[in-house]
Amino acid sequence: MSGQYNGWTNYETWLVSLWIGEGYAGGSDYVAEIAAEILTDNEGDVDESADVLADTLRNDIDQTWTVKGAGLESDLLRAAVEAVNWHEIARAYVDDAKAEANAEA
Repeated sequence: MSGQYNGWTNYETWLVSLWIGEGYAGGSDYVAEIAAEILTDNEGDVDESADVLADTLRNDIDQTWTVKGAGLESDLLRAAVEAVNWHEIARAYVDDAKAEANAEA
């Protein structure tokens, strides 16, 4: 499935963002904390921080998914994961972390 969905790049990106918000992969509070730490480590560089967080989220998902091997189900899952715009999700968290840091300053 592709095309804009609820303001996100596509359905897959929206769905992963939704699941993170619901507690998958540590939940949105956990991801927000990581985003803030990465932003600090990158001296406020939003683009670099989003890249790092995107890689972190993708790696976390890769390590936690349970469908392995070959077959229709695993191929479909891999295709869906590949369609996710990890940078878009990460950028949303980094932008929030930046706004919070600016509000505290």
